[in-house]
Amino acid sequence: MIRSSLLTLIVIATSCSLGCGGYTLKTVNVNGVVRMEGKPVPFVEVAFESETHPNAFGITDENGYYELGTRRYGLGAVPGTYMLKIHPVPANANNGKGTITEIPEVYSRSGYKSVTIDPTQPTSVIDVDISSNPPKSKPKSIDSAETQIGAE
Repeated sequence: MIRSSLLTLIVIATSCSLGCGGYTLKTVNVNGVVRMEGKPVPFVEVAFESETHPNAFGITDENGYYELGTRRYGLGAVPGTYMLKIHPVPANANNGKGTITEIPEVYSRSGYKSVTIDPTQPTSVIDVDISSNPPKSKPKSIDSAETQIGAE
């Protein structure tokens, strides 16, 4: 009886230690600056959205600088391909620091560019230059080897 109870306890403890630790995906640090017509865009959400990878997001500071993170895996983004979108932040969000600059809806609805995060690089710097008068064309693909994304 004691031997059976001890075995059960060992099995439960082993199962918990294996299952409770969680699975962690490798992330790559991703940061950059969002500009419109060359000027920093403060307090917008930069979102990297994917159907196959955890979404990553960050909010620009007063200088347009952002760093991505995920809800589950912390700072960075899981390597892979994403649609980069720019979303306005409501005025009452982010400690009362909402989006100041008018962001064309196409950047949040259709997306800006398809971006691939390279797993061999420890950091990807992805600067984004958007336009107040964006093109109507479909977003193009780029990879994280490029350091700046320009509006076309």
